[in-house]
Amino acid sequence: SGITPLLSVVTQTLKKRTDKTRFILLAIKCPLEEQLEKLQNTYDSGRFSVQFLKGGRENLDSTISGYLETFAIKPTQQIGCLLCGPVAFMQYVIRLLKKQGHSRHNIHAFGFDDR
Repeated sequence: SGITPLLSVVTQTLKKRTDKTRFILLAIKCPLEEQLEKLQNTYDSGRFSVQFLKGGRENLDSTISGYLETFAIKPTQQIGCLLCGPVAFMQYVIRLLKKQGHSRHNIHAFGFDDR
């Protein structure tokens, strides 16, 4: 699963108190939901936020767009978008991020590469 390497990258980076990298994770049906919530609660500095998307696909576009706006995720060279989940979900989010102006170069989908 792509979540294991993602969890490792996030955990190791958050342990470095001087590193200001922010992580925002959108997840559907995540097998490590408890671990991710614990990680979010451990590092409450706003450097890691996880949002578990519930409901059907019909609300996915507005939910993801709203989430990115809430956390001021604007397309820049300094933003890396990390994705994991079912291939169809990652493809959908990649299309949405590209539509919002994010470079495909800065979008990393664990276990899936269409570049």
